Amino acid sequence: MEFEELDQGEPDEPTGLSLLAWAAIAVICLLGGVMFMLFRTDAEPVEEPSSSTPVALPNSAPNLTTARNLDQQLGLGRICPAVTDGRKALAVSFNLVNLSDTAVTVMDVEPRLPLGGLRPSGPNTAGGTCEHPGRRAPGGLLFPGDTQLITMRFRLPKKCPQAYPVQARVALRVNQMVGMTTVPVYNDLGAVVFDSCPNPD
Repeated sequence: MEFEELDQGEPDEPTGLSLLAWAAIAVICLLGGVMFMLFRTDAEPVEEPSSSTPVALPNSAPNLTTARNLDQQLGLGRICPAVTDGRKALAVSFNLVNLSDTAVTVMDVEPRLPLGGLRPSGPNTAGGTCEHPGRRAPGGLLFPGDTQLITMRFRLPKKCPQAYPVQARVALRVNQMVGMTTVPVYNDLGAVVFDSCPNPD
């Protein structure tokens, strides 16, 4: 049996685009996608953190975040009568009050003196009463409505200190958020009698 050899003729001309053309199209598409993403990123506004937006703390405290505004958590309660020898020393005692509806941990309390004048002296203490301040360090858990008596001690300047304000800077923690708040204890010391101040008569 003989088989006829089929004439296959010339190979067909390629009907599609060449490999080089496909490569060029792929590169153009890739560049177009990159440009689209760049322009889209530039067009989207970056949201600035608000005053109450938590910000991550350094690695030393990976489970906590800071909040710039925890001012509504703690407030000023009763202010004890200032204790002074009139010439060199002053002790200011006041109650911190948890004004919120959640527990607050007081981490530290430091005096803040916006106009200077006074000099902090000795450790700040907590607890006790106005007449007999405690000796423990400020801090601890305050449930809603709880108070903590804080005592801060100062050295007096040679000139009359009655014009100077006294504030307390409090570090606090609420759940997993930490922050700072300032408690204005005295707008000035005008109600306190000092030997260096002129007689009001």
